[in-house]
Amino acid sequence: MTMNINNNIKPTRWYEDNMRELEPIVEGLLYDTESMLVAGASGAGKSLFTYALCKAVSSYEGEFLGQPCATGKTVLYLDGEMHINSIGRRVKTLGGNNNIGYYSKPNSNPDLDLTLEEHRDAIIDAVIAGGYDIVVLDSVRTLFNMADENSAASWQPLNQLVPRLRDLGAVVIVVHHANKGAITGGTVMFAGSTNAVTTVDRDITINKAGEFSFTVNAGSKQGRSEHGFGSWVDCTSYTVDAENQCLLAENSIDAQLKELRKFAVMLSKMKQGDSYNLKKGMQKFNAMFGLKVGNNVSGKLMWPKVEYLFEGDNEFGVSDLESFTEWFKKESPLPLNDVF
Repeated sequence: MTMNINNNIKPTRWYEDNMRELEPIVEGLLYDTESMLVAGASGAGKSLFTYALCKAVSSYEGEFLGQPCATGKTVLYLDGEMHINSIGRRVKTLGGNNNIGYYSKPNSNPDLDLTLEEHRDAIIDAVIAGGYDIVVLDSVRTLFNMADENSAASWQPLNQLVPRLRDLGAVVIVVHHANKGAITGGTVMFAGSTNAVTTVDRDITINKAGEFSFTVNAGSKQGRSEHGFGSWVDCTSYTVDAENQCLLAENSIDAQLKELRKFAVMLSKMKQGDSYNLKKGMQKFNAMFGLKVGNNVSGKLMWPKVEYLFEGDNEFGVSDLESFTEWFKKESPLPLNDVF
């Protein structure tokens, strides 16, 4: 068959006249027919966040992290990692409904390999047959059997599948691992080639702010809706509310300051010889703020990594290294002069 594109060639004004408003999936976070990369370190809660988002918009709650969201959306969730028991616990914690179709690679036969064109075609067929509004790929590493994330060629199957799904009118959420130890100032950098964000419209990162709290950080890609990210995105952290089967939003700066106070208390125990808990606390603090310190922690080492928590006028009167050091010492129940 001879290729003929004449009927698809339009004057530029046609595109302006046919622009349409993209309806929000979650106001200020994700919009209709967009694709979004959700990155996070191992254990940071990226899959938890993604599932909770899907559960919220597939139900009739009308709210996600305190923001207005779509309702009654149908979701195809492709999971390349989790065991049936882990999935069951997540559904028990966050709830579920019949609008979510869930595929688990570890619990399925034959095995799904999205590097194969035939398997990508099968996903397209499933989306068409099910009329799914949202497709989740969790995660790139497992669904695409990605052995070398630094190779641009490894990302080609994903970069071919995402536009095809969007052309069907679907929202696409891609879940990806972050580099180990790549957390800096609350931001997590994704692993592998920059091809990871080639075809997505938005990117966000999920970071663990505390033992039971997490933060959301807007990335560099702002979407096709002309709305960008809402100001709430970088200001929000959340905890899991198992009683109400949802994520409970809170101010992210407050949550991280709370953890910083806990660290001050933990550090004071160093004077009591509590070396085991000191080591565990130091590991958690290093992971949270990207600070590679041992027992010789000091205000001089910490301040550049936590300065963003005290930007502008703040109730603590912290504005520089000296005032931060004094504030940190006051947060400890024991004098820190010998160790800080």
